[in-house]
Amino acid sequence: MKKAFIDQILLGLLVFSILIILGATISDDTEARNKYYKLKKYTDNAALSAAKYYTYVDNDTDDSEKIANDMLDQTAIGKEIKNSLVYTWDFTSTPNTLTVSLPSYKQDTFWYKFIDLDSLQLKSQSVAQIIPGGDITETADLTPFGINGCDESHLTEGTEITFDLRGHDGYTDTDYGEFYGIDVGDGCSPSGNSNWAHFKNLIKWFYVEDGFLKNDDSLLETDYTTPFCVPTVSKLSMEQDNDPKQISQSFANLENSYDLVGVQMDMVLFECGSTADNLVFKKFIKVEFLENPSSSHKKVKNDYDEFEFSLKIIKTTQEDDIKIIK
Repeated sequence: MKKAFIDQILLGLLVFSILIILGATISDDTEARNKYYKLKKYTDNAALSAAKYYTYVDNDTDDSEKIANDMLDQTAIGKEIKNSLVYTWDFTSTPNTLTVSLPSYKQDTFWYKFIDLDSLQLKSQSVAQIIPGGDITETADLTPFGINGCDESHLTEGTEITFDLRGHDGYTDTDYGEFYGIDVGDGCSPSGNSNWAHFKNLIKWFYVEDGFLKNDDSLLETDYTTPFCVPTVSKLSMEQDNDPKQISQSFANLENSYDLVGVQMDMVLFECGSTADNLVFKKFIKVEFLENPSSSHKKVKNDYDEFEFSLKIIKTTQEDDIKIIK
C-alpha cells in the first residue's frame, strides 16, 4: 500500500516534470516562430528595396544591394543579419526575380538547454518579382495632366469620355469625371496670384509629331523621391475663374500651329489614396483628342469654369512593378 502510494507520487512528479518541460519548450518554439517572422520581414524588405532601386533608379546590382543593406542598418537585427544575406539576381527567367536568402540564423534557447539543445537554426528567403509593364512613354513626352484610376472600369479601350478640369482645392480621388494638372516644381508652392500661370506656360513647349503630342522639356521626372502635386493657388477664386481660362488660352495658342483632333497623348492614372499634395501613379493612359480643347472653355457663375478634354481611350500601360511572391 505504502509502495503504491510512493509510486503514484513519483508518477505524478514525472508527469508534472514532463508538462513543465513541454510547456517550456513551447515557449522556446513560440519565440523562435516570432523571430522567423521578423527575419522574413527583413528579407522581404531587402528584396523589395534592392529590386526597386535596380528597376527605377540604377541598373547596378551592387549599388542596389548596398541600398538594401543601408536600410537594414536602421535596426539591431538588420545590422546583425545583413552580412549573412545572399542576393541572387535572375535575369534569364520571365519575369526577372531577386531572391534574398538568410541561410542560417542561430536562435538561442533557454528551456531546450535542459535537453541538450542550446539553439535552433532558422532560415528565411524572400523572392521579389519584377513584373514587366507595357511600352511606357518617355517622361519627356508625358503631358502634365492626370485622371483618377482607382476604379478603371470606365477606361476601357475605345471608350469616348469627357473630363473637366479641376484644381487643387477641387481634388478628390473618387472623382472619375475630372482631370488635373500635375507639377513637381514651382506649382507645388503657391506664390503670387496663381501658380497655374507658371504651369500653363509648360504647354507652349508642346508640338505634334507623327500624330503624337510631345514636348521639348522634361515636364515630369518619375524619380519616386519628389512628391507630385496638383498646382496650388493663393485664392480659390483664382483657381475657379482664371485657371481654366489660362489653360484654354495655352491650348488655343498651340492650336494655332496644330489641329489636335485625332492627335494622341499620354496622361497619368492616379492610384487609390492620392491627394492633391501627393499624387501617386504607376500607370499611364494613351488617349486621342476628339476635338480641339480650347473651344470648350465656358464661364460658370459661382463654380469652376468649364474646360474639357473630349477623348477616346486608346490603351493603358503600367510601369515595371515589384512584388514579393514568396
